[in-house]
Amino acid sequence: MTVGTTCPNARAVPTAAGPVSITVRAALVAARSRLATAVTTSPDPEAAELLATVLGVERSRLGLEQSRELSAKQARKLESMLERRAAGEPLQYITGKAGFRGLDVEVGAGALVPRPETEVVAGRAIEFLNRMGRKALAVDIGTGSGCIALALAREVADCEVWATEISVQACGWAERNLAGQPRVHLAAGDLYEPLPAELRGAVDVVVANPPYFSADQLASLPVDVREHEPFVALVSPGGGMALALRVIEGAAIWLRPGGLLVVEMAEGQGPVLVEALRRNGFAAARTGRDLAGRDRFVEGVLRRE
Repeated sequence: MTVGTTCPNARAVPTAAGPVSITVRAALVAARSRLATAVTTSPDPEAAELLATVLGVERSRLGLEQSRELSAKQARKLESMLERRAAGEPLQYITGKAGFRGLDVEVGAGALVPRPETEVVAGRAIEFLNRMGRKALAVDIGTGSGCIALALAREVADCEVWATEISVQACGWAERNLAGQPRVHLAAGDLYEPLPAELRGAVDVVVANPPYFSADQLASLPVDVREHEPFVALVSPGGGMALALRVIEGAAIWLRPGGLLVVEMAEGQGPVLVEALRRNGFAAARTGRDLAGRDRFVEGVLRRE
């Protein structure tokens, strides 16, 4: 897209011929048009998000900035962002942030983009912890960007959180997001391996969003997911369930009796994972739905002896 060339409200576009300008209104119209033919199914909000990022304002303020003119530098930055999005790069990688339960989480290459489905999974853990009415201990397995661990620390008044992550790149993003959170401890390593031994049998909640797509399913995912988000955070062996099963099998060592395990999953995996919960000492094993009504997680409570 050459910003402004097809929009009547634009005075001009930055060219070698001399200084020119474009209004916010014209830039927004042109950006929407560009994205409408790209990979996204939401060109209007995405165009607004990119433009707001360029201007350094909240998206809600764009309506008040309609007559403002972009500088040549801002117009070039918008053009670059639009090219990246049109090529399939995730919007959140381009803006550098993703929303998660009212928080802005920093994300980029190497980190899975937080999604609304995972907000529901985190919410189930938060609900359980808040009902306890005492100091709580939670573990977030495979924290990625750290979004679940951050939400637990922010929404549960007195909760210590341990978050584990095996990916070096993802750990970097988690460190950024969890900085300044004294009750959250980030540990690098595979699943439960980096947790301190003194946590065994003491954890109130284990929550995890493991990779749950099979290799065969990867080709059916949107291009911005399959070509840009980390393969190790998307795909698991065993029909997409191997990592989830390992989370379930290891949880009983760390949870206290009566503690809760919540594991995100793909639709259709519920029967196998619920059976695994029962087999590994969990009662009240069931599936839970996301906001779209799809089975999105399994949960169980560790049986009391």
